[in-house]
Amino acid sequence: MGRGWLVLSTVAVIAVVVCEGGTTTGGTAGHQTVETRIGRLEFNGGYPTKGTIDKAYDQLDVQRATQAYLEFMPMLSVNSIFEAHIRDYGMTKTGDVGVYVEPGKGKAEGRTQERLYDVAVSDARKIGKDGRCKTPVGNTVDVKKATWKNTIGEPDLIAVWKDPDFDPDEKAFYYARVIEIPTPRWTAFDLIRLDADMPKDVNMITQEGVYTSPIWYTP
Repeated sequence: MGRGWLVLSTVAVIAVVVCEGGTTTGGTAGHQTVETRIGRLEFNGGYPTKGTIDKAYDQLDVQRATQAYLEFMPMLSVNSIFEAHIRDYGMTKTGDVGVYVEPGKGKAEGRTQERLYDVAVSDARKIGKDGRCKTPVGNTVDVKKATWKNTIGEPDLIAVWKDPDFDPDEKAFYYARVIEIPTPRWTAFDLIRLDADMPKDVNMITQEGVYTSPIWYTP
């Protein structure tokens, strides 16, 4: 009984959504059809037929698949960028960068080239002549308690940066990334709340970061 009521309630809601703007046609007593963008929906005595229910669930599957694609593709893209920074730029998983900009240019045989610059860093650390800060931000995480202290880092960072290799005849793009101080990873919280056993190679500390939208330059 509960399953039946759940199906009827769900389909009733879906029908309202997909039938908006559709054409309703009356039929025999208690029978009604509605033309929608997902096809013809039929109702007997106000209840959807099996064919209508199947169409509604098929539409739900399409919507769920579309939503999963829209949500997970950006996550995979960001993760790939972060892994590339570890591989190509020597970043560590805990990170040592406050804010940086990566200009992308196409000088080397038509291939896009990227270079990393630290633009602003916290705690009076210094940026070298090569545009990089070699001093890590530090780490206040207490893994056993899954806590951290806001005694490092800065509430905000502001800087003006000029591309030292800018060529007005070359296309380029720039984007910035802001990295937080280290904080406990979800595995550290599970270790306490669930009294779980974690393998030694599981990371207990993470460092969140965000990317800006790119700025594109075209000669």
